[in-house]
Amino acid sequence: MSMASHLIKFNNRLALKKISVVVATVILPSLLGACSSNNGGSEAAASDTTGTTPASTLVVSPSTTGTGTTDTGTTGTGTTGTGTTGTGTTGTGTTGTGTTGTGTTGTGTTGTGTTGTGTTGTGTTGTGTTGTGTTGTGTTGTGTTGTGTTGTGTTGTGTTGTGTTGTTGTGTTGTGTTGTGTTGTGTTGTGTTGTGTTGTGTTGTGTTGTGTTGTGTTGTGTTGTGTTGTGTTGTGTTAASFPSYFTKLGDDGSTLPADADVWSCLLDTRTGLIWEVKTDDGGLRDKDWRYRYNGSAGLSPAGTDYPCVGVSACNPMSYIEALNAYGVCGKRDWHLPTASDMAGIAEPHNAPPHINLAAFAVNTDLPYCIAKVEPGHYQGMHFGLELPAGANVQDALRVDMQDYDFECRALMLSY
Repeated sequence: MSMASHLIKFNNRLALKKISVVVATVILPSLLGACSSNNGGSEAAASDTTGTTPASTLVVSPSTTGTGTTDTGTTGTGTTGTGTTGTGTTGTGTTGTGTTGTGTTGTGTTGTGTTGTGTTGTGTTGTGTTGTGTTGTGTTGTGTTGTGTTGTGTTGTGTTGTGTTGTTGTGTTGTGTTGTGTTGTGTTGTGTTGTGTTGTGTTGTGTTGTGTTGTGTTGTGTTGTGTTGTGTTGTGTTAASFPSYFTKLGDDGSTLPADADVWSCLLDTRTGLIWEVKTDDGGLRDKDWRYRYNGSAGLSPAGTDYPCVGVSACNPMSYIEALNAYGVCGKRDWHLPTASDMAGIAEPHNAPPHINLAAFAVNTDLPYCIAKVEPGHYQGMHFGLELPAGANVQDALRVDMQDYDFECRALMLSY
């Protein structure tokens, strides 16, 4: 058996003995009292108490007085209250008050909330941007110096007069600090010599074909009137503008903008006819190629096919076949125009050529081939001839190809 077990048993026995002594101490006086009563109180009346110990003073020993465990309650502590940190418009939070805590002691620590404070309780500095406009002052608060040029008007000088007496010059009245400039007075003008320069017109060349009529400045001075000069009216080459009744077409026949720089065909909106446009690239439709009617002294087409050998070896018919084979401008019905068709695109001028070169970049040194509709030689239309005033354009420009060795240029037509 272990030492701990012995100690436990010993403590248990000691406790039992302590309990027995306590019981004896409490019960024994009661029993003695009861016996005394039953004896009629004779023991109480006896005065001889020698050798008797009173029950009330009986000491029991050696029992140890027992001690119970002293209970101690837990001291109550209330939860410290904390108020919500207040933030308001005024920048002061609501003062927080904690819930009064009650524990075993019945009283908690009175809670106090942290005094809330808004953002400094102040708007952003409470001040506008410096509270001042641009320096708080208009531009110096002064108009442009309030002073005219040096306070003095410009001394007026009249334009040097030209004429019998010259125009009297008057200066601009100056206004400055004094409000009045010096009144200017021009010098009385005198013409240079009283002789006008003899005018000479520039010989006109270019757009209008007409030079500017020169007129000399009529000189007027002390001596009177100069000679009025008159220039010679110049005549230049006619320069044409693109006609509005033509529509530009691309190589596939599509309509192009009016300001297109390159086009392959032109649609005449007046007649609905489509004309080929010559090129200057050495290709099939080059403006420099020439064609010849051969056989039977120009009475029937030659049999040479395109491509030709030499610039005049092809006849107009073989050129037409080539145009249709290529399908120029999406067309395959190219053919020779009639004299009437050609006259429809002619533009009569005072001098040749009588075709619009802005629309048709062509040479006009030879006639253009036309369809043969009458017996005899082939005919052509020559835009490079002189056109008498009032003459019929078709008749005046039509020629017999024999006079040109049956050599012509070609400008074909499609519907």
